[in-house]
Amino acid sequence: MDNQVVAALISAIIGGVVVGIMNHLLTMRKTNAEIRQIELSNKKTTLEIQQLQAQMQEVKTRILGTLELGPRKVAIIEEEHALSEDLINDEHPQKRSQHRNTSPR
Repeated sequence: MDNQVVAALISAIIGGVVVGIMNHLLTMRKTNAEIRQIELSNKKTTLEIQQLQAQMQEVKTRILGTLELGPRKVAIIEEEHALSEDLINDEHPQKRSQHRNTSPR
């Protein structure tokens, strides 16, 4: 082959390798930051799930306690639920009609 063709091929190969290495080095920091962000999001979601599970356990405990205490306790819990709905509606007036339409009564 002609020396110019060989030189062009070697130059292209070396240039491609250099560009590949530079690209890897320059995007490594961004990639690591994205991985870290995903890990933190995963931890946040895990904590939210644990919080929801704790709330569900609290509700379960209250319901079981209510069943043991009878109808008077049920009336108290229903009153607390109505108060919490009023608080939700006061905080989010745009959701007032939606919330009342979806609540089973």
